[in-house]
Amino acid sequence: MLRSLVGSEMCIRDRMHGGLISTLLDETMGNYPYMYEHKVAYTARLEVRFRQPVRIGERIDVITKVKRRKGMLLEMTGQVIREDGTVAAEADGKLMYEERA
Repeated sequence: MLRSLVGSEMCIRDRMHGGLISTLLDETMGNYPYMYEHKVAYTARLEVRFRQPVRIGERIDVITKVKRRKGMLLEMTGQVIREDGTVAAEADGKLMYEERA
């Protein structure tokens, strides 16, 4: 899980840029195998659905979970949760473990 406070430098007009939301989801998913499995994995596919805007000054949580493991493939899901508990964005990701030489 990642907790962040949205600052104006992360926004376009009064809301957080979707590319930054995608980056937070990608980084949180990508850090999971490194932190908990001591393995490196790279994003093969990331699909993000934007549900609600994230506003300047809003505190958000980014939560990711393992959906499935199959060989060298790790499938994960993620959500960006706003302060009021609503889901701002959801993602499905597929990561490939780094092959050991």
